[in-house]
Amino acid sequence: MVNIQNGKDVQGNMYQNCTIIQSSDLDELTKLLSNKKYLEAVDLVKMRMNQIGPTHPMYPDFAVDFKKRGDELILCSKPLNKESARKYPPNFKGKFTLNEKYKGFASIEEVFNYSYEEQEDIEIEITEVTKMLGDVEDPFQGEVQPLIREDSRVFIKPREFPKAKPFKISLEGHSESYDYVLLRIYKIKSGNFICVSNKDQNSDILFDIKFNLLGKSVDITLDINPNKTVSHKARLKYMRFFQNTQLNKKLTIFSLEDDAVLSEGILSKFKYNGPFKNVENEINFWETILLIEEKFKTSITVPTEMDDTDLEVLNYLRAAIKHGKVVGTWKSVLLTVTMDKNGDSNLGNFDDSLDNLLHVSTFDIDIFGEIIHIPQLQRKYKNPILTVDESKRIHRLVNIGLNHGDVIKIKLVAGKDNTFEDYLCFDCQDASYVEFPSTSDSQNKSRRQLK
Repeated sequence: MVNIQNGKDVQGNMYQNCTIIQSSDLDELTKLLSNKKYLEAVDLVKMRMNQIGPTHPMYPDFAVDFKKRGDELILCSKPLNKESARKYPPNFKGKFTLNEKYKGFASIEEVFNYSYEEQEDIEIEITEVTKMLGDVEDPFQGEVQPLIREDSRVFIKPREFPKAKPFKISLEGHSESYDYVLLRIYKIKSGNFICVSNKDQNSDILFDIKFNLLGKSVDITLDINPNKTVSHKARLKYMRFFQNTQLNKKLTIFSLEDDAVLSEGILSKFKYNGPFKNVENEINFWETILLIEEKFKTSITVPTEMDDTDLEVLNYLRAAIKHGKVVGTWKSVLLTVTMDKNGDSNLGNFDDSLDNLLHVSTFDIDIFGEIIHIPQLQRKYKNPILTVDESKRIHRLVNIGLNHGDVIKIKLVAGKDNTFEDYLCFDCQDASYVEFPSTSDSQNKSRRQLK
């Protein structure tokens, strides 16, 4: 260890056994630095260092050198050529104790096996360390002092598991497969099981596979990646794959690198625990979302929570897109009508029972905050009826007289046939009106503009 002393009263040498740096050198160095003669100061230090180096006991293979650690200078051995470094490679030997958690292991081999299988660092506490140059003890041990403090711990990293390999996972009877799944070992129990997963792949779907070596069986878990924004199309593919697992079909895990089957067998049923009543309902949901997005060239953000009303709206729009019409039932309807220039003659001819009534209006559908505009919703009411009181009220209005632009409300109730048919026109121009059939001539219809 070098003792650095300051002041003009320094006696003797800075480096014992070496008559190199005298107190007069310090005076000269101080003088040069105070006069800002930095290059001359550096030359003085280099000269003295060149004199110190050869005093190493293993010179000419090694020279004495200095290293700085914090505010402290320590002596160390510096190889002077590649051959010296090869002949006397630096290494450490010493004594250590394992952490208390390993006291149940019978041997150090078991500790290393455990470390590998769990991919867990081995924690050791150093009690004695000696730096060696090959088989020779280094004459300068200053570098090892920090390693033998009471709280000194060293962590030995285990050998890493093999790198991930690509696989194809397919299910018999399922048209779509997962063609590039990077599976990597993440846990091993020697002679018992091997666990692999693609969790490092950042894939839409996570596969977790456990190969039971004793029972010669395979346990598979698959799920949507919770740490990734997964597309609706990927979710639908996953649900269809999941649905096919309910049919006791054969699953195959094929190694793309080895061009060979790693494992295959009949897959037992997965238990569905999703947000819907069953897997079929969830498949229907994602099919509907994709159908609407494609039809209206939009993107729908699906919330984490939804109610029955949301699902009813989705199913309504799905039926309208796929089948052209939606059939339902009704009880009553209140129409607000603005009279047009044709006057009110047909209103005066209303009977208690009418033919089909056509109600045309624009329609906005809210799909989880995404507003979809329908230019024309054409609703045909079957067998609409005016109640006696409503019929009398209409006749009184007719007798008073109605003019162009007058607004009236008409309440109709369902007759014996209480069905309606909705036709959504996606490419029409916006329009809103009501067509009342004439009672005297079913082919003659009176159109009234909706307010």
